[in-house]
Amino acid sequence: VYAFAESADATNLRVEIVLPEKPRHTPRLCRLGAIENNILANYRALGSPANPTREQLKELRAINTFAAAFPNEVRIEQRDGQWLASFSMETPGLALLEIN
Repeated sequence: VYAFAESADATNLRVEIVLPEKPRHTPRLCRLGAIENNILANYRALGSPANPTREQLKELRAINTFAAAFPNEVRIEQRDGQWLASFSMETPGLALLEIN
């Protein structure tokens, strides 16, 4: 659960990670922020019901996934003999980059 106050100042951060080698497959990026993959934001969008209806619960469960960002949001490049992955993320927030 994204547990930062709604008034927390969110900024966009550019992250760059050194990879051990060139990825064989497209990396998968998942992010959690104030809106992205945030079930609490979706609950608030429903009006924060004290007793959600079955339909509201069904809707929340259906969207409660750690969905991946679009593949083109991760840039892979070679610089100075090293392979790098770069992407943006919200801070405060969390990002998971899966490389197979």
